[in-house]
Parts: sequence; structure tokens; C-alpha cells
Amino acid sequence: MQRICRRLFHGRRVLNSKPLASLEQNFSRIPEMPPFDYKPTPYEGPSMAEILQKRKEFLNPCMFYFYRKPLNIVEGKMQYLFDENGCRYLDAFGGIATVNCGHCHPEIVEAIVKQARLLQHSTIVYLHHAITEFSEALASKLPGDLKVVFFTNSGTEANELAMMIARLYTGHHDIISVRNSYHGNASATMGATAQSTWKFGTIQSGIHHAMNPDQYRGVFGSDGEKYAKDVQDLIDFGTCGRVAGFISEAIQGVGGMVESAPGYLPSVYSSIRKAGGICIADEVQAGFARTGSHFWSFEDHGVVPDIVTMAKGIGNGIPLGAVVTTAEIAQVLNQRCYFNTFGGNPMCTAGGLAVLRVLEKEKLQENAFVVGSYLKDRLKALQEKHEIIGDVRGRGLMLGVDLVTDRQLKTPAKSETLHLMDKMKDMGVLIGKGGFHANVFRITPPLCFTKVDSDLSLYSFQALDRVTAEAWSERIRLSSALSIISMLRNLWKHLRNVPTQKRFGNVCNQKFSSLSRDDNLPELEADAERKIGLLLKMIFAGTATYVAYKFVPYMGDNLVEQSISLLHVKDPLFKRMGASRIARFATDDERRVKIVELGGDQDLLNMLESAKDDRTRKEALKALQALSQSDVVVDALHHAGGLKVIHSAPISTDEPDIVKYRSNILKRCENAQNTLMPVSIPLAKHCFLLALIKTQQNQLQLFLKEKVLSLTNETLVAEKKPLQIPLSKTEETLRHYGGIWYPDSKFSRSQHGINLLSQHIPRDHIIKCIFMYTTAVAKFHKN
Repeated sequence: MQRICRRLFHGRRVLNSKPLASLEQNFSRIPEMPPFDYKPTPYEGPSMAEILQKRKEFLNPCMFYFYRKPLNIVEGKMQYLFDENGCRYLDAFGGIATVNCGHCHPEIVEAIVKQARLLQHSTIVYLHHAITEFSEALASKLPGDLKVVFFTNSGTEANELAMMIARLYTGHHDIISVRNSYHGNASATMGATAQSTWKFGTIQSGIHHAMNPDQYRGVFGSDGEKYAKDVQDLIDFGTCGRVAGFISEAIQGVGGMVESAPGYLPSVYSSIRKAGGICIADEVQAGFARTGSHFWSFEDHGVVPDIVTMAKGIGNGIPLGAVVTTAEIAQVLNQRCYFNTFGGNPMCTAGGLAVLRVLEKEKLQENAFVVGSYLKDRLKALQEKHEIIGDVRGRGLMLGVDLVTDRQLKTPAKSETLHLMDKMKDMGVLIGKGGFHANVFRITPPLCFTKVDSDLSLYSFQALDRVTAEAWSERIRLSSALSIISMLRNLWKHLRNVPTQKRFGNVCNQKFSSLSRDDNLPELEADAERKIGLLLKMIFAGTATYVAYKFVPYMGDNLVEQSISLLHVKDPLFKRMGASRIARFATDDERRVKIVELGGDQDLLNMLESAKDDRTRKEALKALQALSQSDVVVDALHHAGGLKVIHSAPISTDEPDIVKYRSNILKRCENAQNTLMPVSIPLAKHCFLLALIKTQQNQLQLFLKEKVLSLTNETLVAEKKPLQIPLSKTEETLRHYGGIWYPDSKFSRSQHGINLLSQHIPRDHIIKCIFMYTTAVAKFHKN
């Protein structure tokens, strides 16, 4: 079976091998990293595996990481990152558009360290020059009357504050945002966010989501005016006609670098202001010179918002955010007291001021425009060569590459995106991904990125042809796997009489419900192989059981006999199945006696004695523990030498359940021996059967039948004399009537004998008589 699965999943000759071979040869000639005069510090911390284990144990469980084998990044310098082994990577993601000036820029680090040596923290109830100097420098970068600054710790906080200010200032509650946008993960910002991936099912009121002015996938293409009409419709038909505000990103970062269509923002800003609202520009990702042509992305559209929110690039990696608005709008917070403990922290504001100085000193905005234009032009050229590139968009060093499997349908190429990300990482280039379907490469490197760095990034895109071929190969293999799984599941449904179907049916559905044609992830290959192997094993096991026991119905009166018969199969899987059924069935004394009558106790002891693994021993002991709750069974175990078998069974102490089951059985047997005299349960059972057989023509038969139906155990004890029959006569008579003598009994012979007796007395009466009589004999000897 393993060989079949390997052949299925490792047969990679899907496409022509020659083009792939040439691509492999070209792909192997990876250019070297540009020279960089820096040597990372030797890493002496925990390994990637240790960190990953602790992360799973102690950190937020919904955290995710890129790449099949996650990277352990331990150091950074300018546009480069270093892993635990000292390997250098070109950072084309910039910590999610955060590290604008470069990792550990010496001037920024020096400013932070210098301030930390003097004063790490003081709240804004005291004066400090760092916060005022940074506020002044930041306000100078904004147009119009945007001069009043509120400092926060993140972009989410900044957007939360901006939305609250808009509602307080206007006296209205409704805010309009754009579909596919991301504004944060707190209460109000999660409402404004318009991607289900980032939203929880909490109350998010007063938010309306307008049509996304997506020039590539939008219904109106690049016609911004038509998209803007949807905002006016929301005002007219979704609100009272008055709104609090409108929040949007000029370039959607998380949404996949979607740039608003030309003419959209001017038209929307006009509609919002006529409805009494104010306009909020979310510059968390696109701000601070990233777009190149301007310092803020909204400036590319010729608009001036009423509030600007910012974070990420404002501190080059420091937890810092800000809201900038006009003095008139800011006055609204005087209604109460707004306070942020860490907003305006001296270290953070000193670092923020250093960021502004570095951006200006090193002309990083100009560099973002020049290098970004160069990179975008080269990506556009690649688009003409590779069908998989559906769109190249963005400005400056905030670019997106939309990968599709079909240019006409614009089908997102999710698996190809993941595959290429891994290949680029192997080449030393780290890149991000985004978009609702996670099929858009997000290129947001530090603004010190050079054309040489761009060439290295572009070279890694040369793998597109190969990646497309490999991804389609995986797609075909996964499609084949899904087809095979579907076929096997249909076969499974037809095995209606298989005893194992009911048990494995639910498992089958659970195991395969998550695998679908939409999840074309590379890691599903191994998962599909494992699942096919499991399903084949299920069908093989079920078919084998069906062939062996096809004349035994799965449910009904023969459930116990069938379960005991499973103990005779060599495969431990069926032994465990039988023992598990017995454990579930043995819920009262009558059922336990029935199991012993059929020899189930002895079969369980044999299973325990011959078991070669702890799982089999565990199921045997579990069933024996269920049986040992009856005094009658305890006595049977005692006379069959079961205590010795249970005590001497080789059991691992690493399995607490096994140790517990054995301990419970031995303790139960010890307590029972203190209250019961030794009595031969087999002899008692067969004496009673013999009494029934030999009293067909006299009054004793009627007397016994009456006792079966009505008498209690105490009454039966009083009638003990008619049941005292010599041993020799018992053996002789029972052999004659079907061989029900205990030492020689087998399943078939015992069944035959009971069937003969049941011709005269109903079967359930016989079983009840056995239980009543053996209990009576035990009490009689005790007394």
C-alpha cells in the first residue's frame, strides 16, 4: 500500500521534462548577494526548533509564520536580515512596510539609546522636549491645517481614536469604509475592516462598506466616479443622510496593494462632507515617503483629509502611532479627558524624530520613487512574458504582483504564490503576500533599497515558469488524490454489512472533510497520501471482517457472540474491537454472566496473555474491569486462574490507564474473595441446565420455570435440594445434550447446546436462571 501511495504522489513527470530541465539549469545559477560591509554577531541563543516549540506552548495560538520551514531571524542591518546561522537575506517586505529607513539604522538607534540613558519614560503630565520637537516636525510634513498631534502605540489605536473623534465631532455614528480594507483589530477598527479573514463575530455597529475601487478586479475598472456613486448610495439608502465620516487607504496594504481608481477620493470626500462627515486618511502602511512621489499616499489623489492616521514607518519599528487633525476638530476631546500612558514616550518620540531626519538627510523619498519606478517597469516587462502575472500595481516601494492561473477569469494562484515565496527565500529574498486570496506579492522593502537589490528580486521572479509547472504538477497530483479518495469513499458506502463500518464511518468523514480542491497547498500532498493509506486500511479491514463474519448481523441479539468471536481473530485490531464492545456491553450483572457463559472471560484472559502491545492489553484489561464488577465473574476469574494472568501481564508503567485497570481488577477480586466462598461457577451453571433437562415430565420443571419468572434469589436459596446433582451424572448428561460441559466448551458447541435447551425454555429465561442460580449457590455456601 505504501508503495502504491509513493508511486501515486512521486510520479512528477506531468509536463515535458526538457523545458523543466533547462529551467532547472538556469534556476541553479543564482546571482550572488550584493557586497555588504557588515558581519553579523555569532548567535548563541536557542535553536529554531526550541523557539517554535515555546511559541506553540506559550504564545497566541492564532499566530502564523511564512514558509514551510520558518525562519529564525536574529539580526538586521539596513535592507538585510540574518538568520541563526549567519545567512543573509534581502528584506523586500520591510517588517510589513514598517522599516522605512533600514534595519538598525545607526542614527535612529543612537537617538533611542541616548534618550534611554537619560529617561526611558515619563507621562505627558510632565514636560519633555522630545514630544514637542517631534510633534512640530511631524506637523510640518502635513498640508493645510493638520497641525494637532495625538500619539498612540499602534495603527489600530490611531484608527480607533480617529473614528471616535469623527463621531464626537459630527454627533453622528455611521462611518463608511471600503471593502477589502484593513484598519485594525480592535472594536471599531475591526468593524471598519472589510475582510472576513480579520474579523471576529463581535458587535461592530455603525459601519457601512462601500464598493472597492479596484482597477484590476473591480466592476468599473479605472472609473473612480462610478465607484464613488456607491458611497453616495450608502449615504442615501443606508443612513439617515448624515454620517460621521469616511476612512480609507489610498493604497490597500493587507488587501493586496490595491490603489484607488483615479477620481475616486475627490468625489467621495465631496459626498462625505456634504453629509456632514469628515474624511480620515489611513496612512499606516503607505505613509512616510513610501510611495515616492509624495510623502503621503493621499497626496497622489489631490485631496486633503480632515484626519490622518499613521504608524509603522513613523518609528522604523518602534511601537509608535499618531493621529493628526485640525485644531478645531481636536477640541472635541476637551469634553472629557483623553489620556494615553505611552503616547509620547520620550524614547519613541526621540526615535520618530530621528526617522524624519534620516528620511530627509538620505533623500529616501526620492530613492523610493527612482528605485520603485525601475522595479515596477521591470515587473511590467516580466508580466508580458509570464501568463501567471495578472497585474503589477502600486507606487514607489509599495508594489503588488497579482498572480493568477487564468488571466481572463483572474483566478487567484494561491499555491503558486506560496511555492514561489519558498523559492525566493531559498535564493535569499524575503517577500510578503496579501490580498483576500493571499495571491499577491507585497513588495515593501526599506526605502534604502537599491537597483542592485531590485535586480536580485527580479531575478528570483525568473523562477515563475518553473514554479508554474511545479504548481500545476502538484495541482494534478492533488486532483488525482481527491478523485481516488472520492472513489474509495463511495466504495466504503457500499459495504453496508461490514461490522467495522459504523465505527470507522464517522472517522472517515472527519478525516477527509477538510481536504478539498480549493486547498491546493503544497503540504496537502503528504496529507493526502496519509489519508489515502488510512482509507485503504479501513476498507481492507472492513472487507476482511465482512468475509469472516458475513453470516453474523452487526446489531441484534448476537452482538455479544459476535464481539467474542472477534477475540479469536489473529489481527490485534479486531481483538481490540471485540474487547471494546464487551466493555461497553457489560453494564449489569445479567449481561456480565452472559459474557462468561459464552467464554468471553477466558478469551479476554488469552488475549491479555498473548498481547504484544500495550494497546491490546489496555482493551483487554478494560473489558475485564467491566466484567469484574460482578461477584459471579470474579469467582469465575479466580477459578480460571485469571488473577495470575492479570498480575503477570507485562505492562508499561508509561500507560496510566493500563495500570489503573489492572489495579482496579486486582482490588475488586481481593475484596470479593473476602465475601465469597470458592464455588465452581461452571458446575453450578451446568447443574442448573441439567436440572432443567431432566425434569421434562415431572413437577420440578414447572417449579423451575416458575422460579425463573418470579422467585427472588433468597427464595431460590431455600430451594437448594432439588439442584444438588452428582458430578458424574452432570458431565454425562451435558455431553449428551450438545457438549455444554465447561472444560471442553467452544463457542459453537456452547451455542448449539443453548439452542437445544431453548427449544423447551426461552433463551432469555435460561440466561436469567444461570445468573440467579450461581448467585444463590454462592450465598448458600457463604451461609
